Amino acid sequence: MGTGEHVHSIFLIRHGQTSYNSQHRWQGQIDIPLNDVGRWQVKQTAAELTRLYVHGSTDKTFDIQAGMGQETDSDGERIEYFGSHFSPAPSEPQSQSQSGPAAASLSASGPTSSLKLSERRQLVVASHLSRAQETAHIFADPLGIEVNTDERIAERSFGEWEGLSMDEIKSRFPEDYASWEHFGGGELKHGAEPKEHVGRRGMAALKDWAYKAGDNTDLFVFSHGAWINQTLQMLLRLTDAHPDFTSLVSMRNAFWVKLSALDLPDGSVRWRLEEYEHGPVAAYITNWNNPWEGSGQMSSYLDEK
Repeated sequence: MGTGEHVHSIFLIRHGQTSYNSQHRWQGQIDIPLNDVGRWQVKQTAAELTRLYVHGSTDKTFDIQAGMGQETDSDGERIEYFGSHFSPAPSEPQSQSQSGPAAASLSASGPTSSLKLSERRQLVVASHLSRAQETAHIFADPLGIEVNTDERIAERSFGEWEGLSMDEIKSRFPEDYASWEHFGGGELKHGAEPKEHVGRRGMAALKDWAYKAGDNTDLFVFSHGAWINQTLQMLLRLTDAHPDFTSLVSMRNAFWVKLSALDLPDGSVRWRLEEYEHGPVAAYITNWNNPWEGSGQMSSYLDEK
């Protein structure tokens, strides 16, 4: 995907839960905000992304999904932990900058003298839809980073199915629903955007933003489930083998993807999948979609907001 100087890593982060997600309704490009669960999810994810990829924590926290290192404690138990150990984060927030693609190179805030994780810049871009914008701001605002907006990162349009529940679609359009469920494209009869189009505009956006900064910068893209899935399958050329877009499972709310760059001898770069559907530790030790289930803690959380 292109040649020349580019960012060090790309993160694709799905927005937190909305009321439509919890009701199993098709959102598409309807502008639905996060709900309270979604805001809680995003706070967990923002804290974990910051700890792992911005500050480079030295905390050997157990990684339930994929520990990158291990040691044995005094009781003989194996402890797995994240493998990157870096210096503590700078105490001052990063400076504000202009917004928009034209100013993208200015929007990657932070020191530039070293490539250590704790000193790399962060370039943040989000879909224009409010659920992605709020997700991005929960991550970026405490760090003093500007959130750029790009409509090419918006969710796939699902045409006349938007706003309907899965059960309603299944009842009203049983054959087309079954076709969609088996990757046959039944949704296209109802005005849905073709997956290939989503992937192409997604790749175009990533190419533009990835080359707005250099190796001292990580790119954080806050988007949507179908967009991430279809963009990633085309970027990694998984559709060459399976053009029906069946190669990746759906990603949960507020989970992320990490891509790292491989610079090839001909000057081109190949983006490689380093993490897929990775979430914060909280997602593996709680009910991620209903964290207050049976705990009675919802009211105290709302009081703290």
